[in-house]
Amino acid sequence: MAKFNKYLTAVTTATSSLILSAGIASAATLTGDTVTKVVTNNSVNVGFDENMLIGAGIDADDGNIFFDLDAGAGNQLSITVGDGSYCGMYNCSGLTEVVFSSMDFSGAELLLGFNVLNAGPLGIVATVLSGTSLKISWTEGSLSGGTFTLGEYVTGTSEVPLPAALPLMLAGLGALGGLAARRRKAA
Repeated sequence: MAKFNKYLTAVTTATSSLILSAGIASAATLTGDTVTKVVTNNSVNVGFDENMLIGAGIDADDGNIFFDLDAGAGNQLSITVGDGSYCGMYNCSGLTEVVFSSMDFSGAELLLGFNVLNAGPLGIVATVLSGTSLKISWTEGSLSGGTFTLGEYVTGTSEVPLPAALPLMLAGLGALGGLAARRRKAA
């Protein structure tokens, strides 16, 4: 019985360590990637299309509108408006859409979602178009300078991954079953 308890403690400790270490992962980022940005207002291109090299600080400057696609810990998108008051971001009215495509996250992860942390004064809406593209949209209206919106990428693989601790847990359960069967046979 003492051997069994010692073995059970060892298996439990190893499994717990593996589960904890598997849960600690760095967030996927866009740093070093080239992302395409297309801006439309009422479905008309407003002329701020570009390929942005993602790095530290501001990744795109559309006059008084600044985009940082690797803000925070590198896994956030920040849109900031320069100082002053404006009738809108790109136009004084209508629906504005900014589409980011060719978003190749580190670790070959895909964009699965986008959590809006601050919808800003115009109430932005984020829509994931694919594993590599995101649309940010809002209805234009008056606003003043500061952070317009902030959001966080949700990334991962498209398949349902096998938890790293599962094989170890199954091996431990198999060993426990073997020990139990051996104890029954010996009794």
